[in-house]
Amino acid sequence: MRRFPALALVVAVVAVLAALVAGGLGPDAAGATPRAAHVAAQAPTTEPPEGIGDPATDPDGDIATDDAPLQGGHIIPQPNSGREPTDAGDRGGALQVALFFVIVAGVAGLGGLAYRDVRKAQRRRAAEASSQASGA
Repeated sequence: MRRFPALALVVAVVAVLAALVAGGLGPDAAGATPRAAHVAAQAPTTEPPEGIGDPATDPDGDIATDDAPLQGGHIIPQPNSGREPTDAGDRGGALQVALFFVIVAGVAGLGGLAYRDVRKAQRRRAAEASSQASGA
């Protein structure tokens, strides 16, 4: 019986990715800033922009309902205007990249299994056709 070599490759790739994720990729694993310090540094400021929340100009006095200007002036972020991932769970971080490869490996594995079953069915039909032709 012929083995499916691509399945072994898929299993190996998934194992390597799982080991990388379990080992902890990213700056936190290298000893950079701890997670708590990172979250504290990312905390939004509570100070509203100048003129926002002023009772003389704000009818309800609540800064949460004011129209503060957007940073950069755009609703849609401009290319390369974001920040680098600093934690494995951030956008573009190690976990997101690993998940992409796991999904690709899973789809490739399913495609390989479907291809194998099609080939088996073709060989079975060819064997049945040759046995019917020789038996008739």
